[in-house]
Amino acid sequence: MRTEFASNAALLDLDHVTVSHQRSQHRVLENICLSLPPHGVLGVVGESGSGKTMLCRAVMGLLPSGFRISEGEIRFRGNALGRLTPRQFRSLRGSKMAMIMQNPIASFNPLRTIGAHLTETFCLHLGVSKKEATDLAVASLNRVRLPRPMDLIKQYPFQLSGGMLQRVMIGMALALNPDLIVADEPTTALDACNRKSVLQELKQAQRETGAAVLLVTHDLDVIAEMADTVVVMRSGRVVETAPCARLFDAPEHPYTRRLLSARLSFPLNSDTLYPTVGDVAHDPAGTR
Repeated sequence: MRTEFASNAALLDLDHVTVSHQRSQHRVLENICLSLPPHGVLGVVGESGSGKTMLCRAVMGLLPSGFRISEGEIRFRGNALGRLTPRQFRSLRGSKMAMIMQNPIASFNPLRTIGAHLTETFCLHLGVSKKEATDLAVASLNRVRLPRPMDLIKQYPFQLSGGMLQRVMIGMALALNPDLIVADEPTTALDACNRKSVLQELKQAQRETGAAVLLVTHDLDVIAEMADTVVVMRSGRVVETAPCARLFDAPEHPYTRRLLSARLSFPLNSDTLYPTVGDVAHDPAGTR
């Protein structure tokens, strides 16, 4: 099932992509087809174990050891990512593609200050001097409305809340001026107040920069607030794709309808909805 957009010019295109474990040949993603145009926001939703994070890792060239793209192709601006050398891919990740992780504290070295993280990234990927990188670090924190950025760059990750760290990551990503932001569960670890703040920053940043966003979450409220188009994943496959409003108003697939119903009673990361990836022997009829 392919995502439909008004424009045929895709920034990111996944063409029948399958990701398998090299030894067991177990497929964690199967026949994934989706496209994301420049400036668009594509939401990917599904319960825990549906393959959302593996999809992010495949796009960013960060698959875990032992996994590979066994079929299909991922293209960025028409270029096949699988043909890039590791060095070329690292350069692309730093300049044109940025990722916001679901667990911000795990993305920072606890022994280094926030400023050190930011300046090193900017020096490496933007080719600026250390002074220019420091100025850019302060500006990037100001951009996401973090208080006292001159003091903040001297602090360590453990001194900041999860919401503040997530905003640091957003600020860092935006300073790189990427064409694509991959946001993997950006609000999962946050309380309601921080969740709203981070969403506001991400929405504002997307409007200001025009970056396309691949937004991955199990939270349908986040999808409703951010996405233009939604892909629903189940057991490593895409089961439904639709414009956001239509998906919420008239979902077609039984699994999507159950997700929307579950939204009112319990979180989508509950294991009671259906079996997870690879456990399809007892799937309710019509869910795949």
